[in-house]
Amino acid sequence: MSTLGKIDIVFRIQPFRNESTTLTKKIKRKTELSPRISCIYDGRPIILEDDDRKRLDENCIFFKKGGFGEIFEVKGNNVFNIPLAIKKIKTNKDRSMRNLASNEMVVSRIRHQFILPLLATCYQEKEAYCEYWFISPFCENGDLLGALQLDISREEPKLEVKHRIKILFQIEKALEYLHTPVKGVRDAIIHKDVTSSNILLDGKFNARLIDFGISREKNDVTNCRSGRDTYSHDDVGKSAACEDWDYFSFGVVVREVLTSLKPEGIQHTYLKNMTQGKIMANIKLLGAQKHNKEGHP
Repeated sequence: MSTLGKIDIVFRIQPFRNESTTLTKKIKRKTELSPRISCIYDGRPIILEDDDRKRLDENCIFFKKGGFGEIFEVKGNNVFNIPLAIKKIKTNKDRSMRNLASNEMVVSRIRHQFILPLLATCYQEKEAYCEYWFISPFCENGDLLGALQLDISREEPKLEVKHRIKILFQIEKALEYLHTPVKGVRDAIIHKDVTSSNILLDGKFNARLIDFGISREKNDVTNCRSGRDTYSHDDVGKSAACEDWDYFSFGVVVREVLTSLKPEGIQHTYLKNMTQGKIMANIKLLGAQKHNKEGHP
């Protein structure tokens, strides 16, 4: 069973190392109930108390800087009993920045096998800033952008054709789910930042869509903000966000996966704007560069 496949059962565990924090006490109380209601995870993110946060913070190691905030990997044992990643967003007390951080919570209403789940969250208000934590399962193979570029440098690529097709299929299904309204619950959700750096890969190269910081429901009046220029639809800024924005960005990701070219493109031409001829020429150039690096005559 994969790490993410364990999410629905990990909360039946007993507290580790006999340590007592607010969360471990909650788990203990739950496990004393009937199996039918013993799972602490009921679809809502767990709100961590100070002692839980401190316990996780002691084992945090910086992993990478994200589009909004920094990503940390939690090493060693933790109460969730799976590898964890923590996204920490520090903001000033400006309302727009606080809204941006709180919008990450939209994923707490979404449960889909190809969308990274939000397990827990916490909020701290300091004198000069506010800090939000978003805790999710850790994906061992990092983001798709990094995986593609790393694969270029390998003599024997790990991202085989079957993996690449699987990744594209999984993200398309995630978008299909987001774009499907749920009557009486929510409208279609527009992600608005579908990029290869917002797609994580687990140990078996299964894909998970992340980063809902600027996502909005389709009928939200604030949904005009867009993601990065290298992925954005030509209508961005001219009309309200719609499903086409996400599918256009996904089309750029498709090009990345099929060609291993970066979204920034080459010679001041974004990958999204490249003609077929220019793409083929750059693929040949990429192949020649790899050939030379490997020391072939």
